Amino acid sequence: MAALEVLALNTVIPQIQAPQVGDSYLFPRVAEFSAGTALLPSITRNTDLDTGMWFPAANTVAWSTGGTERMRISSAGDVGIGTTSPGTWGKFAAVGTASGSQVVVAIVNTATAVNTQAVLSFDTTTAGFNVRDSQIRSTNDGANETTLEFWTSGNGAPPVERMRIAPRGNVGIGLTTNNLDARLTVRGSGTSSSTTGLLIEDSGGTDNFAIRDDGGYAFRGGTVGLAQTGYTTFANLVTDRTCDADTVTVAELADIVGTLIVDLKTKGIIAS
Repeated sequence: MAALEVLALNTVIPQIQAPQVGDSYLFPRVAEFSAGTALLPSITRNTDLDTGMWFPAANTVAWSTGGTERMRISSAGDVGIGTTSPGTWGKFAAVGTASGSQVVVAIVNTATAVNTQAVLSFDTTTAGFNVRDSQIRSTNDGANETTLEFWTSGNGAPPVERMRIAPRGNVGIGLTTNNLDARLTVRGSGTSSSTTGLLIEDSGGTDNFAIRDDGGYAFRGGTVGLAQTGYTTFANLVTDRTCDADTVTVAELADIVGTLIVDLKTKGIIAS
């Protein structure tokens, strides 16, 4: 037989079809690409060669736009936007570079109904959202004003609100209303003298000043000065004494030594 055979007449020659849109192909192996760079990513669009995906190191993937790296996933699974070292900050890092104010991470809920919330959840378990997590919530009150709320979970129960910053800047602890009459309002857990709504300690953990849930005030330990308008101290207290009168005079304070418990429900004395 000759090296070149001539096909018999009327033999049908198979035709090679050009690929069509929608065609799929099965490659015999995984496709391989060069590592690429931020300026010339290895996987890109043919008319936009400085935008795409590339591989800056082993087990690391990065994405660039306009020839500049914008995001990467490190070999440890850390995700970074605006940084090439996301593991420096944690599992996810979004880093801004502009001077002045810059929105780095925005949590947005585009619904406009009253009480719509945008929520940031912190979960140290696998229980899921609103089970045993802590949350920061921004609530739309329907009047073009927002409230910032702090929620925590106790005793394995779902989180509840513990503190809020109302739209006008007033702070409430133990309340869930924006009708706050002071810059700081603290609501205690009861109405008796055995529970404390506010406690101030020194750096060693010693209780120095307490406001009880029944309205009583307690000064503990050390020397406490009482002052009039202008914060000029007119008496120092150096012993135990309890006073429930409407007013306390300088003469009455002259021999007080130690802890002073004063009922200030009516009027009177400013601590300094």
